[in-house]
Amino acid sequence: MNAFKFENVEDFDQHIASSIPTFEDLNYLVTRLINDFSQEKTYVVDIGCSTGRLLRSIPKRENVFYLGIDKVMEPLPAEGVVFLTGDIFNTTIKEFKNKLHQASVVISLFTMQFLPLSKRNEFIQRVDNMLVDGGLFICAEKVHMNDRSIESILQANLFEWKKQYFSDAEILEKTISLKSVMFCQTEDIFHKELTKLGTVENIWQWGQFVCKVAKKVKVT
Repeated sequence: MNAFKFENVEDFDQHIASSIPTFEDLNYLVTRLINDFSQEKTYVVDIGCSTGRLLRSIPKRENVFYLGIDKVMEPLPAEGVVFLTGDIFNTTIKEFKNKLHQASVVISLFTMQFLPLSKRNEFIQRVDNMLVDGGLFICAEKVHMNDRSIESILQANLFEWKKQYFSDAEILEKTISLKSVMFCQTEDIFHKELTKLGTVENIWQWGQFVCKVAKKVKVT
């Protein structure tokens, strides 16, 4: 079985919306947070922006800059948005490096879970370095439940929900192909990781899919 590759998915945006329940509700919440917390002369950065859907769709504020970066996918062009193809760990990307310490909002929707566990702390540290005081890190992930008996029920419910859009064989094939590339943490660990930035709030959840917001707090 081959590992899952994002660039091979046809109609990627629809695929994600058909894979994550209430995904549009999450988009609505994220859009509002971006609009209300983005600060003038700072960046809104979407790490793992895939097709660039989010940054293309959100209302743009005057004197706010929008940057999307993805390692493997090439986002569609959008007015008022700069897209870069590259790795956040590759600090030789001149355009990206020059924007460190200038972000008021950083977004990572279902991206960090695909990093090796050994890279998660470094990833969060890089986000911390990018954010201005009071800036937000909006991060969504699929997590493990602390109680695996509850997790098994949630997995069964998700399987049933996905049958609206995919065959049993398609669901099983994707589940298996994700095993070697997706490294989920428990929700408790996920929450604790984000407290390194500051205060953390849970803003959305469906089963094992969770979105948390960490607000950077200046240490005095």
